[in-house]
Amino acid sequence: PAVNALAKMGLVSGLGDGTFRPDQGVDHEQFFSIMGRLAQYLNLTFYEEIKEAPEEVQPGLEGYSDWAQDEVWLLSMSQKGYLGNNLNLLWDAPEDIAPQDVTTREEAAALLYQVLLYTEVLPD
Repeated sequence: PAVNALAKMGLVSGLGDGTFRPDQGVDHEQFFSIMGRLAQYLNLTFYEEIKEAPEEVQPGLEGYSDWAQDEVWLLSMSQKGYLGNNLNLLWDAPEDIAPQDVTTREEAAALLYQVLLYTEVLPD
């Protein structure tokens, strides 16, 4: 039921062949896609920013699948600080994260916390 609810919200999707495999690990680019969609769902800034995602592959995102690059860009390059600097919500630079490695619990908790904090779901 939880997977179906998240799929109906558009946060997760299957493997394209009608399967989902809920017991299989989630790799980094899959998790970044889920968290990017969650950020868009929770906050209009992210929702609007994804529309500005560059069409060309950004430096540092070359190792990510085409379908994951927009959300990785959204979480790591789209948000700006008060001084115009990039605010990377990921735990490291995207080029220093192996896209197909399985996401650990620590990594998942760190990114979920950053997304919830930055979308103001959690108080600062």
